[in-house]
Amino acid sequence: MEINLAAKRKFGFITEGVKRDASDPLKQELWDTCNNLVISWLHSSVSEQIQKSILYLTTAREIWVHLESLFNVTNGARKYKLHKEAYETEQNGSTINEYYTVMKGLWEEQDALNILPPITHMTSEIDAFMGALDKQKQELRLFQFLTGLDEDYKAHRSQILMQSPLPSVEAACAQLQQKESHKDVMNLPKLTLES
Repeated sequence: MEINLAAKRKFGFITEGVKRDASDPLKQELWDTCNNLVISWLHSSVSEQIQKSILYLTTAREIWVHLESLFNVTNGARKYKLHKEAYETEQNGSTINEYYTVMKGLWEEQDALNILPPITHMTSEIDAFMGALDKQKQELRLFQFLTGLDEDYKAHRSQILMQSPLPSVEAACAQLQQKESHKDVMNLPKLTLES
């Protein structure tokens, strides 16, 4: 939502960067129009139940603060749900690409909720630590991805896990897509020539 508001040059209405001018009636009318537009966008982007809780708030800023307080409380619950979904998501007959896309969406949302503080001074130790941390994250994602694969890919999963070093999730996905394509070709009906 923040990206949408920024793209439409209305982000200032939720951050109070754009204030209502008390001295100019024309500017007040323009501000009210834009504020109401942002309010309508906020209303349309939440569920009906949440709409009821923000129905009588009169500024986009008030709504935004209310929504932030509402969802910041559940941040821990959302993180838990995402981690649980990442381990419980299964391929269930979908293509490798479809399955990977679902998993990638869960991982991207996890990343959005787990913001690390900025590093202002880089040393070789910090660089090594960040590399190790990223490697662990990539391995975890590979394991989650492989865990949810259909049983048809059991042998391929074992082959991937025997590779040293372990491939990235993207590389494993590409390998499995090749196997999937090969399997699809093998399952094509055979053509017979009639004399």
